Amino acid sequence: MTGIVVSIPAARRRAFLLVVALTVGLGSAVVLAPPATYAAPSAPTCTGPASRERADERDATAIARACGQRVEVTAQRDEYRQVFVEPSGETTIEQYAVPQRARTSAGTYEPIDTTLTVQADGSLAPVNTLAPVRFSGGGAGPFATLRTSAGQVSLSWPQALPKPRLDGDSAVYDNVFPDVDLRVRATGDGFTHVLVVKTRQAATHPGLRQIGYGLAADGVSVRSTGDGGVEAVDGAGRRVARGAVPIMWDSTEATTLDTKAVPGLRSTARVAGEAARKRPAKVRLGQNKLTLEPDAALLSDPATKYPVYIDPDWDTGWYHWAYSSEGGHTRSTDVGRVGRNDDGSGLYRTFIRFPVNGVFGKQVKGVKMYTILKHSWSCGSTPISLYFTGAIANTNPVGWSPGLLQRLATTSGHAHKGPNDCGNQPDAGLEFTSNEFKGLIQTAADQRWGDITFGFTAHDANGGESPLRTGGRRSIRRTPSSP
Repeated sequence: MTGIVVSIPAARRRAFLLVVALTVGLGSAVVLAPPATYAAPSAPTCTGPASRERADERDATAIARACGQRVEVTAQRDEYRQVFVEPSGETTIEQYAVPQRARTSAGTYEPIDTTLTVQADGSLAPVNTLAPVRFSGGGAGPFATLRTSAGQVSLSWPQALPKPRLDGDSAVYDNVFPDVDLRVRATGDGFTHVLVVKTRQAATHPGLRQIGYGLAADGVSVRSTGDGGVEAVDGAGRRVARGAVPIMWDSTEATTLDTKAVPGLRSTARVAGEAARKRPAKVRLGQNKLTLEPDAALLSDPATKYPVYIDPDWDTGWYHWAYSSEGGHTRSTDVGRVGRNDDGSGLYRTFIRFPVNGVFGKQVKGVKMYTILKHSWSCGSTPISLYFTGAIANTNPVGWSPGLLQRLATTSGHAHKGPNDCGNQPDAGLEFTSNEFKGLIQTAADQRWGDITFGFTAHDANGGESPLRTGGRRSIRRTPSSP
């Protein structure tokens, strides 16, 4: 069976990028003359930062035309979007399904940076993220506090914690049980807390049978969800943060792939490997307590390869993508999957939701979406299709499967990694474009849709769906007319 792994690279690298080009002055777009008080920049300098970004779109347009280069309109920048004026006077909007920036204390939008720094009180915090989090500098008290729009949620370890080691975006509290580390990691919109069980002997510690975290909620209420996770809700019952269903995985490695060549194929504290054995863990809520119950069978199974990772995470719902498994299998949410997996776990598809309000009232002249192919099971090219699909819920995974409403485009690629005759092939860029794709975005612009959901499938030579894995950053770029 042929198949593909498409990786969506992590922070600040493009993967799914949709380009929508819109014609200046056509359709329902309205061209407004600048007010009499507006003074265009005189003799603009075409080098340096000031020539690449301006707050005012009129200034940006004047510089773009005079200098023959694109200029960002910073007043229209937000978590998901950047707006650029091209030398032609057209405006390009780059819209992402996952946020790339967060608002700083100065009120500007800057790239998300999860690197932990020591604060004045000894606690740890990331440089710039969507959801403010604080981690313990050691001792008693909460090891993680997540602030939301309505209040905050804090988790505590049953005993005082040692001073942590800093590892980029992670605080590592060594030996919270013998040969068991607690790794707390900042994400773009929340945090994860992973127990790393290093040895089979460590897995026999009685403390791992039921792990009782202290739970404190201020301004919000925490309740169980139907899928086995938990959520924090405000006074009106609206979700403001989510604790996903905890997943645990071992370090079993694939035998036919180069696990070092492809991110996500080898188990780490961040992601389950391709061949890792995975199980959900149970969560129970009590009075000021959250109890995590790992799967005892996985810990005791002689086939389990250590270390084993037990990974609950919390987020505030900024990320708009999900995968779907025909067999209801649970996978790491660091990557998506598309196609029929060779491990026998069935069919997978990946879905992405994009806001499209930036194209309202514009005339579309072209659409493209780009992605990066990181790994394919086949040495030869395999077709990958882009669909307009039904909507997805704010969960990951979603049930099988949002409807494939319209095939928009198909492209092919290969990037095999592993001990095969074709060796480790380089990553490959993929591009999706078609008149049908263009027509869909035009409809969204005309009818003022709030968002669009896209789905990805992969196909083998016989027309069946083949394995495809995607992971990381997803984005949409479009070029609308001037307002």
